[in-house]
Amino acid sequence: MKTVYLLRHAKSARDLPDVADHERPLNARGRAACLALTRHMAAAKIAPAMVLVSDSKRTRETWQRIAERFKRPFAVHETAELYLADARTMRKLLQGLDDGLASVMLVAHNPGLEELAAGYVGADASPAARNLARKFPTGGLATLVFDAPRWGQIAAANCRLADFVTPADLGGE
Repeated sequence: MKTVYLLRHAKSARDLPDVADHERPLNARGRAACLALTRHMAAAKIAPAMVLVSDSKRTRETWQRIAERFKRPFAVHETAELYLADARTMRKLLQGLDDGLASVMLVAHNPGLEELAAGYVGADASPAARNLARKFPTGGLATLVFDAPRWGQIAAANCRLADFVTPADLGGE
């Protein structure tokens, strides 16, 4: 079994005309969402073996705010490859992971995350899948579980959407 957590960065400050997209920080709603996500992750015992984070300021800040409240270190790798990455790029990253890892979290951006999740989840008719199909908002967290022993074998055919939550669901927005 392999588990993938897809976390879209929290809400960022879009009203800063002199700040490049890559350097946009979180806004107050985004910071509140991080706290709600931290509580949810602790309650759900979400502790990925590795965290891959886009190198943008808003993704790094999202993960830092979540991780600082945990009492354990995480193996974190920041990568420019995830900045505005498409689903294909993310899929290749996942399929190339070390098979010794049981779980990974991607902290990245839309539309790539939403497309990746939709591609794996497919025609699932569960309430969580219907919510995911409507929108993958900022701060959204999808948990995908694959019945596969190796990362190179993860696919829509062996994927189950175990959970999908948004900051609004958690009272964080």
